[in-house]
Amino acid sequence: MRNGALGGLVALVSDCSIVVRLGRVCEIQEIRSFVPTLRMEAPVNPCKTALIAATFLILALPDSPLAQETPVSSPGKISPQSTWAIDFHGGTYSLDKLLDAVLEKHPSMKGPAGGVSFHIWGEDGPDRIFRHVISLDYAHTEGKGTWKFEPEDAEEYGSVDATMVSLTYSALWHIFPTKRVNPYLGVGVGAQHWQVKGEGGGDNGSVAATLPVLYFPLGLNAKITDRFWIHAETSLVGLVYKNWTQYYVGGVKVLF
Repeated sequence: MRNGALGGLVALVSDCSIVVRLGRVCEIQEIRSFVPTLRMEAPVNPCKTALIAATFLILALPDSPLAQETPVSSPGKISPQSTWAIDFHGGTYSLDKLLDAVLEKHPSMKGPAGGVSFHIWGEDGPDRIFRHVISLDYAHTEGKGTWKFEPEDAEEYGSVDATMVSLTYSALWHIFPTKRVNPYLGVGVGAQHWQVKGEGGGDNGSVAATLPVLYFPLGLNAKITDRFWIHAETSLVGLVYKNWTQYYVGGVKVLF
């Protein structure tokens, strides 16, 4: 693949030159400083708008006692409490921050994201402040338009299609976990596998790479019942030099 905007984008993933390796930035090829000469107006993100609306709805929930779903215990017996939960979530994933850091010009690259997570808090029960989360996620983004890798390069029209599968572990801290509505934050590590395809300017190419990542979630959790919770979350994923990929999700938890 010749040295063009699309070729340069695919090479970035192939060489892993923009990867954050568990908290420190890897050596990267010298990238000349530049001031973007043209920025595309970001369209209104309906998923982000829906997430904000969901957050306000969660905050509006009254902090009243939850309905008891488990049967009343017999005298001398202790009611079982949840020790783990499964979480199904979906939303949107964006590569725009990554591309802003390494390209002079590019179309917006956003797409759907979804996954499943397992939350584990052990014998202390769901009111524990600290919990472990293991998450498997998928995202797909694509962009079609004008690309420019360096200021002196000619503009090229083409398309890039990127698919991601990730496995991460996170430690979450829930603030006021006994409340019906409670915020949380966390930090995690994991790996993302990327499959990137590019086409345009007479070039066609594809590359696959598995990259280590850092993960910083921030969200709001609401207990609908003892066994059914909902949440809204935004996250930064430390994948690149200078900037981060990011996503917005909402989901449900079922406690066991």
